[in-house]
Amino acid sequence: MEDLRAFLCDPGGRGGTIMSWLCTRRCDGGSEDFARRLRRTRTVVLNCANIGCVYAANRRRRDGELAGKMQGSYNNFEWEGVRKAMEYYWDRGVTPQGVCKHRTAQLSPVPLDLRDHVSLCPVVDNQAGIDDLFTIRVAMKYGCQLVDNDNYRDWKAGVHEDVRQWLSSEGAGASLKVTYIFDLNGRFLPSLEPPE
Repeated sequence: MEDLRAFLCDPGGRGGTIMSWLCTRRCDGGSEDFARRLRRTRTVVLNCANIGCVYAANRRRRDGELAGKMQGSYNNFEWEGVRKAMEYYWDRGVTPQGVCKHRTAQLSPVPLDLRDHVSLCPVVDNQAGIDDLFTIRVAMKYGCQLVDNDNYRDWKAGVHEDVRQWLSSEGAGASLKVTYIFDLNGRFLPSLEPPE
């Protein structure tokens, strides 16, 4: 513990993060393998457009369709849904990574409190569902859960062989795909708990 405290509070101003400290330690197969396993189990990828749209639809239904344009939202999307999903994972010690369509962020800018946790997709004219692709790619990269109510039918039969295999019933992605609801009180509830 002393060496962690020294690493984080280095008087030379070169203090590091807990993750970088862990990467310097050896554990069952080396520090790189240990850091990769740690990241994998403590990260989740959220499809922001999907979550924000589902939340907005549920809220409009709950509020009797009375809601008009709200701060930080347009009629079919609300960042509050993404915030509730992120808070759910933060409360469980999991780091959420949001993936957002560029167009969604143009119509409803990413709130300041979420900016460090959301990656914007590039504009790609000839590729529909680019946010789905990047949600999948980030989950593949980190070997973590991905939260999206889309069934990814197009991606399971698409041109990206690695994505197709990962999402197949035999692939790792099949067990990492998480669907969700917002209950009648607006709380985010995923179909799977994050791994311990």
